[in-house]
Amino acid sequence: MLHPIVWFGFAVLIGYLLGAPPGGSYAIRIGKSLVGLAMLFVLIRFPIHVGMGIFFILYAFPATISIGSTNFIFIVLITVMWAVRVAMGNERGIQRTCLDLAILLYISVHILSLAAVSTNHDLTMSLKSLLHLSVPILMYYVIVNIGRVPGRLRFLAEMFTVGMLVVYFSGFMQRYASGVAWLPRWYVAGTGGQGMFGDSGAARVGGVFTHAMMADTAAFMAILQMYLAMYFKNRPWRRALHWITAAVSIYMISLTANRGGLIIFLIGLTYFYVVFAGELSWKRVVLGLTMVFIALAIGELAQGGEGKVTLAARTIGTKVHGLVPDTRRGVWAYIWDRIMEKPILGHGPYFDVDTYDNARRVFWPHNGYLYYFFTVGLVGLPAFLYLVVRVLSRTVVGWKMTIQEAPLSRGLTAVFHIGIVQFLIGQLRTDHQRGDPYVYFMWMLFAMGILARQVWEDEKAAEVAKQLPADTAAVRHAGA
Repeated sequence: MLHPIVWFGFAVLIGYLLGAPPGGSYAIRIGKSLVGLAMLFVLIRFPIHVGMGIFFILYAFPATISIGSTNFIFIVLITVMWAVRVAMGNERGIQRTCLDLAILLYISVHILSLAAVSTNHDLTMSLKSLLHLSVPILMYYVIVNIGRVPGRLRFLAEMFTVGMLVVYFSGFMQRYASGVAWLPRWYVAGTGGQGMFGDSGAARVGGVFTHAMMADTAAFMAILQMYLAMYFKNRPWRRALHWITAAVSIYMISLTANRGGLIIFLIGLTYFYVVFAGELSWKRVVLGLTMVFIALAIGELAQGGEGKVTLAARTIGTKVHGLVPDTRRGVWAYIWDRIMEKPILGHGPYFDVDTYDNARRVFWPHNGYLYYFFTVGLVGLPAFLYLVVRVLSRTVVGWKMTIQEAPLSRGLTAVFHIGIVQFLIGQLRTDHQRGDPYVYFMWMLFAMGILARQVWEDEKAAEVAKQLPADTAAVRHAGA
């Protein structure tokens, strides 16, 4: 495995290089082509999990193409290369997973909803939307199959960390270096673009993500890094780097000024204590909460200033009508009225809403569950809920665990379970379906949680197999 300083430096380097060189569209196309050729070389020359690890970095920077994005190309390419290696005997055969039926239902209800589409334009867009939601499932199957080889789970977890550090790099440039000429000025991102690095900086930091997705991913990243710091407590450099990354993640939540991100982070932190209570004394909990408060306070002070929005100000100023925040009241009411137009099959996978709420233009429902209700209706929403219930039930591995006594695979299963819970709660105020990186992030959480559980079970089976010869010999000796 790479030394932590190596992959930290690697993240910073990639974060810089992913900014396209100055110039027009020709230079941008050349840059995209070089990235594609580099990925092809990696997939040919190295094991598939290395290419998947690199995708954990590149997925945050999709470039739009006619059939979707470059993420579509990368995942199809990775899947094809994996299938070829399976056929050649270089990778283990394809294994069934616990989500197969749920995934079949999920895809089927989206196909069924096409019956509600009434125009050629909407049909074309619905097919693209269906592709957008389906291709990440290929990624899921590749991950849960290739990752069961010893060492690969840990590698993918490390590359997940590298990918988020790269995203943080874009956020810090957006906030602190918007006017520095020698830094990259353009990112291959549908949610960012050339306007991301304005001269005055950003009121709410999102980097190449939206501020909501940045907050959600940082909330999980903080939990993951806390676990890894505790797991590697006997390796000082690695432990220090994970604690620093956890602090940066909390700091990034503050820079986004996203209330939902703060809420799901605190929920994840509480759940983390429940799961790993065997490791956490009250003294360590108090110390940890103090450090969280300090990281948030530093971010609050750094974000303050003319034209900036702070997390504390937005949280204190929150107004709730019933159980609905004031920022969601109008759009949720409007979306509900639209849902009632076709409540059974929905309107089809393409979400076509364009309205105004309090003089603000609204394109999305800002709720992943309402999004599914609108697109696939009362028939389709339970399919998604069934999918997430299957994932949650599969990734529960116990409570009050001790980090040092539990194997890494079991610990990572628990941590990704926490991340999935955070993600699902976050979907109450945002929607993963509309963002290309966001739907990949969802399936990464699902895949890594399921993979970690499979690796843990494989390790337990191997331990049992080791004991069998000794147990058999003991029985024979007793019989004699």
